[in-house]
Amino acid sequence: MKLRSHLITLVVVALVPVLVFAGVMIVFIGNEREQALKDNLLEVARALSLAIDRELLASVRTLEALATSQHLDSGELRKFYEQAKRVLEADRRWDNMLLVDLSGQQLVNLRRPFGSPLPRSGAPETIRQVSETGQPAISNLFWGYIAQRHLLGVDVPVIRNGKVRYVLTASISPELLTKLLLQQSSSPDWVSTVIDRKKIIIARTQNIEQFLGKPATALFAAKSDESREITWRGITHEGIDVYAGLHRSELSGWTVGVALPASLIESRKWNVLAGLVGGGTLLLLVGAALAFVFGRRIAKPIATLTAAAAALGRGEAAPVAVSGVHELDRVAREIESAAANRNRVEEELRNSQAQLRALAAYQELIREEERKRMARELHDESRQLLASVHISLSEMERELSGASQRKLEEVRDLLTQIEEHLRNLSHELHPTILDDLGLYPALQSLAEKVSARSRIEINLEGRPNSRLHLTVETSLYRIVQEALNNAVRHGQATTVNVRLYQENGLVHCCIEDNGVGFDLPAALARTGGESLGLVGIRERVEALGGTLKIRSALNQGTELCVEIPVERSE
Repeated sequence: MKLRSHLITLVVVALVPVLVFAGVMIVFIGNEREQALKDNLLEVARALSLAIDRELLASVRTLEALATSQHLDSGELRKFYEQAKRVLEADRRWDNMLLVDLSGQQLVNLRRPFGSPLPRSGAPETIRQVSETGQPAISNLFWGYIAQRHLLGVDVPVIRNGKVRYVLTASISPELLTKLLLQQSSSPDWVSTVIDRKKIIIARTQNIEQFLGKPATALFAAKSDESREITWRGITHEGIDVYAGLHRSELSGWTVGVALPASLIESRKWNVLAGLVGGGTLLLLVGAALAFVFGRRIAKPIATLTAAAAALGRGEAAPVAVSGVHELDRVAREIESAAANRNRVEEELRNSQAQLRALAAYQELIREEERKRMARELHDESRQLLASVHISLSEMERELSGASQRKLEEVRDLLTQIEEHLRNLSHELHPTILDDLGLYPALQSLAEKVSARSRIEINLEGRPNSRLHLTVETSLYRIVQEALNNAVRHGQATTVNVRLYQENGLVHCCIEDNGVGFDLPAALARTGGESLGLVGIRERVEALGGTLKIRSALNQGTELCVEIPVERSE
């Protein structure tokens, strides 16, 4: 049999089983992708619910601190009115604050002058729940008679001598929840919805003006009663066929649902199948043609491969081929020993590199976890303590003279500065938005803070196709953070462009500024310490199997680009 016949037969025999296996794998992967989609829906719904719960818990803690006011002990409601007004001005999440008695009658309403006639509470069932249980509660959506719009309430008891005396309420606009959903949304095709315990829509990423206060779809409402977490396929209010998932909060009883159009998922499946059939057919034809052409070309010079085998034994590059053709089998025997030695060395080198990368990644994970722990302690503990100090200062104010009150105001200003400093320090240590909402919202927040602080114009373009592994998101966030800090401290830049996108199996992140640039070889030569300089950035990227490219020169700006394989980020 001629060599070209062997090659054509080899191509066909090799490709047909691969194509059959690929067909089977397409079905298997399709099922796996569907399950992965359901898991992703639940993950997103869980993350959104957690973010909402954190906002509600922060409001509960602040209200509980205010509920300890001495003015409520003495019944001096006018002084409590002034104290609560200062707290409302400091917490921009709230729309209003109320103090009601156990019958639901409003005693203090910060949207009305003190002493004005006031209506009863718009959420009497929540007031009754708090008064009976003595525990904080989150209301369903209700209509505010004074505000004349839909509101949500966070209610805490005011307890004296072991009994509930009043209920302190903070009103929250549903717009706050919608903004939170929009910050997490990674694509306009996703629809995120929040419903209260009565299955009424209180927030939505699409058409909220049309659906606020309207009942959820019957299937969504039924699924929210069926399980705390569940996925299904259904129809939205707009009549769109979707895959959906939900998570119900134990804190508020609200349910967060997320949905993705089914047409997007099914179109991808059919595109992959069509590509497999067309590509497989084309691959067979091309392979047969190439085998025919190259078989004729290598028939005569095949004897020269023996010399190539000897060169391989000396460590020089040489091709290796194995087939039923006598000449190629002879070459294979000649190079077998040399190839084995070289392959063993290469394997040992790859194993060493992998171990080094794994060690570097583990060390960085430990450091990041410690930053996260410190950030949470700074944020949670200091916020409660400072709120208590503000309240104590308010109670001291009535006992001081005019000059002392001015000093007290100076102390308040210092406390506000401390609070802002601690908040910034907590964010610098580890931004919680990165864990809760992902890389793109975290970079948006970072860009806004750096731009506000330095007056540098920062443009953020593109985003990944989906959430990446937390280790990769953290590394990319730290890389962008270090690049922005360099542009502010050293680059003297006025504009920074950050591009983040996914293409050809890679996650790309490029940071370009118009600053004064720097001497790149000299900068790369400086090592040591644990700073996130250029050497630290390179170590982060290499630990993830990626590549780093830097372009800079004096007075020509700086461009830093990172590429990470998608499979390393999943």
